[in-house]
Amino acid sequence: MAEAPIDTEALEKVRRAMRCTKEFPHPMVLVKASTMVAEGKLRVMEDLRNENKLTFLDLEMEIESFKEENHIAFMSHQWLGWHAPDEDNVHYDAIIFALHGIKDHLQMDFEHIFVWVDYCSIPQRHKGQQQLAISSLPAYARLSHCMVVICPEAKHTNLQSVCNFQTYQTRGWCRAEVFAKICGTGVENTFVVRSVAADDPENLAMEPVNTDDDWVANALRVFNGKFTCCSRGIEHGECDVEKLVMPALELYYSVLQQQDKPSLKNFANLMIKDKDALFPKSFEFGHGGRDHNNLFGELITLLESEARTGLTKDQSLTPTTGF
Repeated sequence: MAEAPIDTEALEKVRRAMRCTKEFPHPMVLVKASTMVAEGKLRVMEDLRNENKLTFLDLEMEIESFKEENHIAFMSHQWLGWHAPDEDNVHYDAIIFALHGIKDHLQMDFEHIFVWVDYCSIPQRHKGQQQLAISSLPAYARLSHCMVVICPEAKHTNLQSVCNFQTYQTRGWCRAEVFAKICGTGVENTFVVRSVAADDPENLAMEPVNTDDDWVANALRVFNGKFTCCSRGIEHGECDVEKLVMPALELYYSVLQQQDKPSLKNFANLMIKDKDALFPKSFEFGHGGRDHNNLFGELITLLESEARTGLTKDQSLTPTTGF
């Protein structure tokens, strides 16, 4: 029986994802901590850029050199509004709290601490550039010294619903950022800030994340998370879920390459075992007017086939015991 013809478009997508683990299509954009403090709020990337208040790092070797004298903190948070992420500065205050914690721990001044946070670091107005930055998320998370989950209780300005650590865990974009960090360096140097209120001392800290924390495994299920475009029934343009397919392919390939690293072994086992759930072939989108049945399709099968050619005889795509 003749073999089924290879989908050349899908194969090129897979190979492009494999290349992106070594090079990223958009510079890493950082805000100096002293600038973040002076601004008094989260400001859109384009405005900060036009005022020369951002640092752009184009190449991985450039980032690694930069890190020798500077600390990069990746801040992950749930947006508190559809169009503005933090109108009441709740998350901004938590970010500043986290920066002071980093400063005190490292005994490093704010001139040498830099922040990556989506609204300030990803283009918001140019959708093409925005997608390039989203495709680079795996590299940003992997190359940062630490990740801080920013999730103090706040109210969503449009929905008037409560947002906190529990809702953070359900958001697709938040899961994607944690997923990227896990696939890069595991949960090492990952922290959670749940509160900055003086009347909530129990949560007034940067809590370290552990591998066996219940929510960590759920963060791998990015495509089971909630996305605003689907919940609002937005039908024009590319869906957020679709935007994350390429980064997810990059991340899975990265994990397959590093699956024997102690910090990644358990997560690699889980991903290989549960890949059908983590990378669904089809997806029930919330956009009734569009046919979105196909999501990953056969991309994971193609990726594994391509990845096998680069694995040593001691490696496999079969999970070992553990987790």
